[in-house]
Amino acid sequence: MRVGEHCAEITIANVSATGLLARADSPPTVGTQVEILRRGTRIAGEVVWTAGRRFGVRAHEEIDLAALLGESGIGANLSQAESRPSAQTGWWHWRRK
Repeated sequence: MRVGEHCAEITIANVSATGLLARADSPPTVGTQVEILRRGTRIAGEVVWTAGRRFGVRAHEEIDLAALLGESGIGANLSQAESRPSAQTGWWHWRRK
């Protein structure tokens, strides 16, 4: 993850088309603009919450999940998951309206 000129290692714990949950030894503060590079995919966004080592990033643009997951096998059933009803209607989701 890049914050300005500073780079830090993070672990992406969860990702959706609109944002992600990550962990870092020193998470950025709320309001910080970040850039995350993974498998050739660039995710630019803003930190919207922090809790201990965890933090949430709302992406400025829709995240291409297929490109992000690449050949990892994690998204093997992505098309099936997209056909199911979404659980992203609760207060915790960062959906833009």
